[in-house]
Amino acid sequence: MELLLITGVLLFVIIAAADVLGPRLGLAAPLLLVLVGVGLSLIPATHGVEVDPEIILQGILPLLLYAAAVSMPTMSFRRDFGAISGLSMVLVIITSLLLGLLFQWLIPDLGFAWGVALGAIVSPTDAVATSIIKGGPVPPAASSCGWRARVCSTTPRPW
Repeated sequence: MELLLITGVLLFVIIAAADVLGPRLGLAAPLLLVLVGVGLSLIPATHGVEVDPEIILQGILPLLLYAAAVSMPTMSFRRDFGAISGLSMVLVIITSLLLGLLFQWLIPDLGFAWGVALGAIVSPTDAVATSIIKGGPVPPAASSCGWRARVCSTTPRPW
């Protein structure tokens, strides 16, 4: 229990530091956290650490998707629904296929289907993509449309 508390506090401090240092370094906080994660993975003491994928899929990812979807302007979404849904489907398919080809070329034994699956895994979540887009010099209309297309493409639909 004590180890869990120490780990939680340490993760909180790392996330807060990334949020403060990210803008000063000219990096989005999620990208800085990825770099911290890569650095931590190089420490031999962390090699035995495993995270159950169900914790990520059922505990963390829905919260990120919800946070991204809640702050979406409803009227703009309804007005641009046709363009958003078309772009989201086309861009997701094209990105998956291109990443599948890239991974198949980089790792020939992997195969195309596994390359497409790997491409879907390494793509950023909605909240990460949104914070990266909003942190850069992108026109507001373009960032809002891209953000809505990304949320529309990956958020589970009830229909």
